[in-house]
Amino acid sequence: MKTTLLALFICLFGINGLKAQDANSSTSASNVRQDSVFKNEKEKKVRLNGHVAGIYGGFITFGKSDYSAYKNKDFMKLKLQTSYTVALNIIEINIGLQKQKNTVGIVAGIGAEFQNMEFDNKIAIHKNKKGIIEPFTYDEGSISSSRLRVLSANIPLMLEFQSPSNKTSRFHFNMGVVGSYNFITQTKVKITENKFPHKSKTISNRGNLNMPRFNFDLMAQMGGNHFAVWARYGITPLFEKNKGPELHQVSFGAAILF
Repeated sequence: MKTTLLALFICLFGINGLKAQDANSSTSASNVRQDSVFKNEKEKKVRLNGHVAGIYGGFITFGKSDYSAYKNKDFMKLKLQTSYTVALNIIEINIGLQKQKNTVGIVAGIGAEFQNMEFDNKIAIHKNKKGIIEPFTYDEGSISSSRLRVLSANIPLMLEFQSPSNKTSRFHFNMGVVGSYNFITQTKVKITENKFPHKSKTISNRGNLNMPRFNFDLMAQMGGNHFAVWARYGITPLFEKNKGPELHQVSFGAAILF
């Protein structure tokens, strides 16, 4: 009898121990799941969503200029309404600078830009025998339009600040430097011939116009998630030193962001 009671007691004690072990295991598993969820939410918070990728459009003019080496002053003055830039940034790299928030960081990108600058004066530009850019006209006709075009690859590098109030619609402000490499430079001049019947023709010249291959601009931008306004100032002059007038581009416009 004593042996039977002892065996029954051991069985009951073992069953209760297993139940307690299962409960502890369930609690531990629940804690692991909660920790995992918290960790994932924490990781999501530190991700920075920058504002560089998108389509940019705007107008170009010249800010600081120096024509002291020329008799014909301001001959490269631009028509603002027909001097424009279009850029497309398709790659964006975001680096957050905060551990618990995602409102400050470094944003970089890679894209391409096309610039069209139309001169207000009825002149063209070329490189003379001394290798210096100068204005000139055509004997066979009058110039109706004269343009300078540039195709380049761009790499913006910006420091960005975002408002932390709303995750879905945030105000942002960024500023930094845009580096560019000029692939193609081209002049395109449309003239009307002097001789009857006064036909029009277009003369294009693609080649070295004393424009540096590498350029750097200062840039500032502000806006929301999918729209922004921006402005740029050319640190690098349009032409190499002593090989043309000293001109610094100023451009401004709007962007539709991805």
